[in-house]
Amino acid sequence: MRSRAPCLGFVFALLLAVELPRPALASDVSDELSAGSLASSGVRGVSPFVSDRLGAAVDASDAMSFSADATFTRYFRSKGALGENILQLAAAADYTAGEHWSFGADVRGSPPSTVKVDEPATNGTEKYHSSLVGGGASVEYDTASEGALETIADSYLGLTAFRTTQPGKGMHGSPSSLLQWRGSIGLTEVLWQDTEAELTGTYYGYSEDPVDTGYTGPSVFGRGGVSEGAPLEPLRWAIRPGVKRRFGVLRFGAYVQYGRFVDDVGFSLLTAVKAQVKVSGAVRLWAQVGYQRDGGAGESLSIPWGSFGVRVVL
Repeated sequence: MRSRAPCLGFVFALLLAVELPRPALASDVSDELSAGSLASSGVRGVSPFVSDRLGAAVDASDAMSFSADATFTRYFRSKGALGENILQLAAAADYTAGEHWSFGADVRGSPPSTVKVDEPATNGTEKYHSSLVGGGASVEYDTASEGALETIADSYLGLTAFRTTQPGKGMHGSPSSLLQWRGSIGLTEVLWQDTEAELTGTYYGYSEDPVDTGYTGPSVFGRGGVSEGAPLEPLRWAIRPGVKRRFGVLRFGAYVQYGRFVDDVGFSLLTAVKAQVKVSGAVRLWAQVGYQRDGGAGESLSIPWGSFGVRVVL
């Protein structure tokens, strides 16, 4: 049944746009389908994947809005691994306090998933289980200028609790849980109402040193899908510049993200370009292609992917 979810999401969104009357307050539904390949130098080898993200948002009032989404990712069978299904659910609320300030809060969770990995030493397989739960809060300030320059500053602070049974080096099993704090600060300059230059910096903290604990791989840190990156190792910090430009009904964007892992054991480099077209007042379509490269002293990871999405304003 899950394999039909992407097609059903597109059809459902388009039917809503045609059949339902427009309410006074805006709402929308969206669906994004991604596909690519995860190539790891470790036990996983090369693993094709598909990921689908179905979301919805509604404005409860002029100041308050709510959103929710579900992301399902399927890693197919590869050398040494028998495949894995990952589901993540998320919900958020945003409040606009006047012309300049807005505040947000989000929660997310990913129920336990299982991956079976071949163990050459025993000529058998091992089952590893991973899951997460987390949330955070955000604050944004907008100068709301009507001139040639507008400045938007935003910040986010979140906490995520990871759980996994993957064994660490020299250990019988992972610690019962690993807490990850994430703090980020971003700045966006809107130029002449049609160009946006963005820069975001993020720092990660942990309840204990995550190196060699077993908390590694896309099954742990990449549970939200791959369209925003799936780091192989726990990140310590990351910086992300980006740019967007609007040409009538067309909008183009590109970004690069570079980060370093904990204890400086390696790096993660992610880049993507995105094009969006406004088909009508109700329908927007977009396509994105990206590439991620993680490297260091140990295992390396490469993820090329592409995605296509639709958003329908109701």
